Amino acid sequence: MVYFILVIAVILAGVYILTEIKSEPLKAFAVKGLASFGFISLFIVSVYENNAYQTNSIIVCFFALGMVAGLMGDLYLALRPLRPKSENHQIILYGTICFAIGHLFYYLALLNYGTFSIWGIIISLIITIATFMISKLMKLNWGASKYPSIVYSFMLFLVAGQSFINAVHVNFISFSLIVFLGALLFGISDLVLAQIYFKDCKRKGFIVLNLSLYYAAQILLAFSLFLL
Repeated sequence: MVYFILVIAVILAGVYILTEIKSEPLKAFAVKGLASFGFISLFIVSVYENNAYQTNSIIVCFFALGMVAGLMGDLYLALRPLRPKSENHQIILYGTICFAIGHLFYYLALLNYGTFSIWGIIISLIITIATFMISKLMKLNWGASKYPSIVYSFMLFLVAGQSFINAVHVNFISFSLIVFLGALLFGISDLVLAQIYFKDCKRKGFIVLNLSLYYAAQILLAFSLFLL
């Protein structure tokens, strides 16, 4: 069953990506909700089939909250083309807050799976600082989103850093490897997204790349519970 839902989640993500690049914002908003429902359904089935809710209830709870926060962030950001451009930064802020909260929940889940490591924080700080130094060279226009984006980047790469440390400690066994790959793709997708939001790069290739990486990340994170 879980593999069937996995295929459905991938298909829904693909349908949304195709809808998005056709520049049909209202239809894209509806389909994006379905795509997000796809990875949440995958998460639910993964947890159920693996009985993870019995053996690792705390991790499951934090992952569930992270998934819901991601769904809310998705819907907020999908409002951008439906609202006046003057509201862009406000919408991005709300979406960023949702995703930051989601990454906080993922981080708490990772701490329950492994142990706290200062290296996770160090990795996040290095990547966050490097990212914003490079963004200056690329002349990204952060505007009012600059400081919220810095905080969000730290949370994003904190999850990636901690997931890497966890994976190293357990020799990259299935769950740890899938979570690390999901977190890594999440980080790369947002680096691409920054070009779209803050450099107004609307080339379809960038949009497809960003969305493909993002849904691959969420699908991997949802499926990882099947291997927990």
